[in-house]
Amino acid sequence: MNIKDTKSWWLLMTKAHKEFYAEEQLNNQGYTTYSPQVKRLRKRKGKVIKNTEPLFPKYVFIQLDPTQDNWMPIRSTRGITNFVKFGGNMPAQVPTSIIETLMQEEKNFADKVFDMDRYKKGQVVTINNKAFKNIRGIFQCYEGEQRAMVLISLLQTETILDVSPAEICNA
Repeated sequence: MNIKDTKSWWLLMTKAHKEFYAEEQLNNQGYTTYSPQVKRLRKRKGKVIKNTEPLFPKYVFIQLDPTQDNWMPIRSTRGITNFVKFGGNMPAQVPTSIIETLMQEEKNFADKVFDMDRYKKGQVVTINNKAFKNIRGIFQCYEGEQRAMVLISLLQTETILDVSPAEICNA
């Protein structure tokens, strides 16, 4: 993918599980799109399989020239819900630097597989980092691939810790 200097990036919302389809439809219309992807391990019917999934479910980036490109067909493209808007009626522009960073990070993680089903909400885990070595907690959820939320109880107070999934293990 070649980033063109005259165009800007925008964010589109897609229908659930239609990111790849929507991106294909937009590409067929001549638009430049980007949807960062990651490889994840998922359990399906008792078997662990490796899937390529969107890093941002329900979102696709599109590169447009606000003065030259025809935006009208985009909203009626199959799989697209609408442009993402922040605080108003105008679609939100995404800085090119963010797209470039995402592209670089996607390359860095190209060979890495994330196990997003390893821990379930409510599962007891042990934290293994310097600050909370061998502290037990209750797994809450993943926040992307880099963070996990774990509920711990310290000094009779419950707190949710934001830790790397690599720093937790089964209790």
